[in-house]
Amino acid sequence: MSEYLLTKKITPFVNNKEEIWGRHGKTIKKLRDNISYFIHWHSMVASGARTICLPELVKGVSITDKILDHPGKRFADTYRFFDSLISNHYNHSSVKTEFNRTNSLHKKYKVALNETDEDRDFFKYILFNLFVIAFQSLPIKLTPEERHALFELCVLIADRMGHTVEGSVLEFEKFIIDYEKTNFFSPFEESELRTKAANIANNTVSLLQRKSWISLLLVQKFTPRIVRCILKIN
Repeated sequence: MSEYLLTKKITPFVNNKEEIWGRHGKTIKKLRDNISYFIHWHSMVASGARTICLPELVKGVSITDKILDHPGKRFADTYRFFDSLISNHYNHSSVKTEFNRTNSLHKKYKVALNETDEDRDFFKYILFNLFVIAFQSLPIKLTPEERHALFELCVLIADRMGHTVEGSVLEFEKFIIDYEKTNFFSPFEESELRTKAANIANNTVSLLQRKSWISLLLVQKFTPRIVRCILKIN
């Protein structure tokens, strides 16, 4: 029965969204709490580094260059979004506030678009990066139930952000691998955009070094070698 969850099609077109949201939120929160907030936060920083390997994201954040001046704010905002969604029920005011804030920013800066297949794939990868990849980066074996919970919650989140995401756990996991292979900067590319990505990453490293409770060794442990190479992080 558990293995069936990996091939079952996940869709937002269901009648019991509130019940699914609550059940999966509890599963994911328990998973996070079991590995500890400390470890999960570090793995989320590491998974966030992967997004900086995407030219499309670097182009987007270059609109204001705020991430160069305040790279830590992106991680703080991201974690607040994640924690609010797994800790509260579907219609909770905190959840609505986070969606309103995030959707408003996306609209303002014209990101997370839903106009082309490329737009939709980019949005899907960023969403999976936030909720799934951080857990995949850890030296733990996720159960079929946990993998299904992570992706089904992502599908419901996408629905509330104006996107329709459908597929099975196995299809989604393959999508992540294929998307990174196809869309990351080449480690051999020398361009202004890749240099900007490296600057963002190294500004973030400098910020983290000033935080006594953060372990850069732990962040590096959860960051794939190819990502460190692309971003020129030692």
